[in-house]
Amino acid sequence: MNIHKAASSTQQVSDSLSGLLKDRFKSARRFIDRRMLEIDLERYINAANAHESNGVTAGNHLYGVLYRQADERCRLFTTKWSLDTAFLYAEIPGLERLRRLAEPAAAIGHASKFTMITCLVLVAAFFAGILAGAANVAFHLIGGR
Repeated sequence: MNIHKAASSTQQVSDSLSGLLKDRFKSARRFIDRRMLEIDLERYINAANAHESNGVTAGNHLYGVLYRQADERCRLFTTKWSLDTAFLYAEIPGLERLRRLAEPAAAIGHASKFTMITCLVLVAAFFAGILAGAANVAFHLIGGR
C-alpha cells in the first residue's frame, strides 16, 4: 500500500513539474514571438518614416505594401496566441499611423475645384455689389448729385 502511495505521489510531483515546465516554455515562446513581432513592426514603421521624410505623400502604394506586411504579421501573431488585433493597435501607435499613411488621401477632383471657385466668385461679386450700393447711398447722403 505504501509503495502505491509513494508511486502516485511521485507521479503527481512529476505531472505538476511537467505542467510548470510547459507553462514556462509557453511563456518564453510567447515572449520571443512578441519580440520578433515588435522588431518586424519597428522595421516597417521606420521604413514608412523614411519614405515620409523623403516627401512620399500619404496614400502612396509604398505605404500600402508596408501596412499589408505589418497587418499580416499582427494577424498571424494574434491568431497564434488567441489575442485581439485591436489590443496590438492600442499598444503600438505606429500601426495606426502606418494604416493612415496607407489610405489614399481624399483628393479634391477637378469638378469640385471648379464648383468651389465658381461659388467664391459669386460670393465675391455679391459683396462687391453690396459695397457699391453702400457707396452710392453714402454719396447721395453727403450731398452728391
